[in-house]
Amino acid sequence: LETAWNRVDTKNSTFAVFNVAVRELRKYANQSSGIQDKLPKTLKGGCGTRPWRSYFTVHDSLNDSFEALNIILRERQEQYRLFNIDPTLLNAIVQLMHPFSMIFDKLEMADQPTLQNVVPSYYRMMNDAQVNTNDYKIINELKTEIRICLDEKYLPSILALHWIVTYLDPSFKSFFFVLDPALLGIQKKEVRKGLHILASDIIHHFDTSRSLQHLSDNAPRSPSKRIKNDPFADFRSGRTTQNQSIFDQTALAKELDRQIQLYDTMEIDHDYDNNPFTFWHSHKGDLSILSKISKSLLVIPASSAESERHFSIAGQIVDELRSSLDPDAVEALVVLKEAYINKMWPTETLQKEHS
Repeated sequence: LETAWNRVDTKNSTFAVFNVAVRELRKYANQSSGIQDKLPKTLKGGCGTRPWRSYFTVHDSLNDSFEALNIILRERQEQYRLFNIDPTLLNAIVQLMHPFSMIFDKLEMADQPTLQNVVPSYYRMMNDAQVNTNDYKIINELKTEIRICLDEKYLPSILALHWIVTYLDPSFKSFFFVLDPALLGIQKKEVRKGLHILASDIIHHFDTSRSLQHLSDNAPRSPSKRIKNDPFADFRSGRTTQNQSIFDQTALAKELDRQIQLYDTMEIDHDYDNNPFTFWHSHKGDLSILSKISKSLLVIPASSAESERHFSIAGQIVDELRSSLDPDAVEALVVLKEAYINKMWPTETLQKEHS
């Protein structure tokens, strides 16, 4: 989105003048007293690290406060600051950027899985960026560049893993049936193949961990020392034979196919909260293999935004006066702050604090 915005800014002089006028107006409003507090919505500033998040917030706040700014600047005889800001174009940018802002929120949520939103986000953004002959010329130029950049940058980053996670979100199962039939057949085949690979990996990892746990329970060790996974544990133990492995793989494949068929025929409950963790927790018995796969994949975030916020919070906690904090203490403080910010504080704790 940032690349598309900059390309249009470079090619279209009218759009470039518009962007300069918006930046100068925001700068003037922030540096002058008696303006921001008179506006129905405070003019928002840009985000240096994520400018694409600002395309909606900045123009939306300016759009809502445009008339009030017009009155204030007229009283100050500085109405010229609005001359290069076309209110029609401003409103059109807000309408274009609003759906993108909601998509960013879905990709950067902290309290729900996000990886399953990657594939649908591509198709949603491509749909929202369809050129309309009735739109403003600059808006159509933006839409064209956005679609080009989505295919250049976003589409190549979509892997088979993203399709698998999308399939494992019950609310997106029907999404597969609105795709091009040719693409649908290819993706469903890849999803099925990927599920079988992941199932084998997860079961093998579970067996290895269980074997290691048995060995570690019988081995003397320091209480503070952590046991690392041994990738050669099955070779060392020598308990698994080739025939047993072949039998297990065949049985696993048949059971996984049965669960996939069962999952495909399931209907979503009306009270489903769009959180796939909820669904797979309730079906960990009848869809045990798919449930394990889902839980192992859905913990992967779609965006680095959340981890970067963690680093930012940690930077605020560990300063010159608290540079000797134990790493476990820092981690605990970061988790507590994130829980508080995202309103994930335990209900019992909140009730005790309130009482």
